[in-house]
Amino acid sequence: MKKAESYPTPNYPMYARHPLDDFGKNGFCRYLVDGGHIADLIKRGKDIAMSGTLIRDYKDAGAMKLDKATLSENSTYYAELLSKTGLFRAIQEDVNSTVFPRKITHMISDKSTKTLLWHRDSYQHNGKQIGPLIPPLKLVVYLTDVDEHSGATGINPLLCDTDFNNRYIDKLMAFLLKPFAKLHHLNAGSAILFDGRLLHCRTAHKRGQFRQAIIFSLSRDPTQLPTMDEIPTVHFEQPFGLLHALMKNDQSYERRILQALNTESMQ
Repeated sequence: MKKAESYPTPNYPMYARHPLDDFGKNGFCRYLVDGGHIADLIKRGKDIAMSGTLIRDYKDAGAMKLDKATLSENSTYYAELLSKTGLFRAIQEDVNSTVFPRKITHMISDKSTKTLLWHRDSYQHNGKQIGPLIPPLKLVVYLTDVDEHSGATGINPLLCDTDFNNRYIDKLMAFLLKPFAKLHHLNAGSAILFDGRLLHCRTAHKRGQFRQAIIFSLSRDPTQLPTMDEIPTVHFEQPFGLLHALMKNDQSYERRILQALNTESMQ
């Protein structure tokens, strides 16, 4: 395994919500770089991917994913990507809830990566709940430019609060409503947050750069939090393994976590 490079203290970019987006109304929101230098941050992320082992995930349309050992070795980078740039704080303000990180996926597309078809992360099928009852959030930070031809995340903001109790009807509606789907062009360093109830997809590569993205799975369910005693002992690759690093990097976030845990313990 190639050893990751060391870097000087970075001049972090800051993120701002796209002026046309409203998470509360549409269930998704883009975040754009608003000052600072993004090139160093992107280079660090790409170097991390080169230093580890990529594993092809056939359940995720053949995408290549960075191994857990490399993710763990570079936990500081992923924590700083969220906290030092202000991205995580902006997300919490837009979601209007205390959000917790659950999982990180560092993903690279190639010629063997197929289209990830339209789906939801939380829905019901024949009376059975699929995915968390409180829908997860997905935050995708792109390390390459993306558009409809190079792995953009497709979002359909319609029917966010509608559950057909049937996955096949979901797929049919995704096909019928495809003209209303959003396939945004986003520059490297930009991010998009979306509610897991939204129909979404990932386009296959046709031209341009192969997509590289860091995907944070986030939760809004405080009942899933570990106890305060458990938080420092959770390994990075486990659920909530990023939580401790974020708390150390951001005192205001640490206070919110403590408040959420105290509220939960009193119920």
